[in-house]
Amino acid sequence: MSPSRTLIIEAGSGGKKSKDRITLVLTINVTSTDKWEPWLVGKSKDPRCFAKINRRLLGVQYRYNNSR
Repeated sequence: MSPSRTLIIEAGSGGKKSKDRITLVLTINVTSTDKWEPWLVGKSKDPRCFAKINRRLLGVQYRYNNSR
């Protein structure tokens, strides 16, 4: 994603900002006796970045939400 501010004074040609986002969900109780596996929530069912990666070895559960 492009930065929202720069030090350049002149206007330059640019494109639209990317609206792709991910959310990382970390859950734990107060005494830290019950830790859940982190969730990574994205937009697509099968993102390209996970094409050659075994998701089970990542240590996070991937979920998607296409209703955005």
